[in-house]
Amino acid sequence: MVVFDSVTANLYALDAQGHIFSSPGPSYSSWTPLPTTTCIGGTAQTFVYVVAKNKVVYGLGTHGTVWFDTATNNCWTQVGSKSTFAVSIATDNGETNGVWATDTSGHIWTAD
Repeated sequence: MVVFDSVTANLYALDAQGHIFSSPGPSYSSWTPLPTTTCIGGTAQTFVYVVAKNKVVYGLGTHGTVWFDTATNNCWTQVGSKSTFAVSIATDNGETNGVWATDTSGHIWTAD
């Protein structure tokens, strides 16, 4: 899975092991891994889905938790406390840094 952040012109790719890589534009000549550790506790995190918007990268963790990372964080922070999301997350097409997720019951949740 590859996504594009139009603000930074970066590409982000999710590999088969659940790690996210970044490739800066406009050349896109190399890939750099994003950190795998959480900001609190420093535990390793892997992902099943990735989106990027307005300099923020969001990852859906393997256990259904949504995380975010920014260039200044260099680690992952959990978005809220809900951890039963399904298979995808999304961002809006506007100027916010909001993220949406669908839970296992089919309800849509938002955080901004």
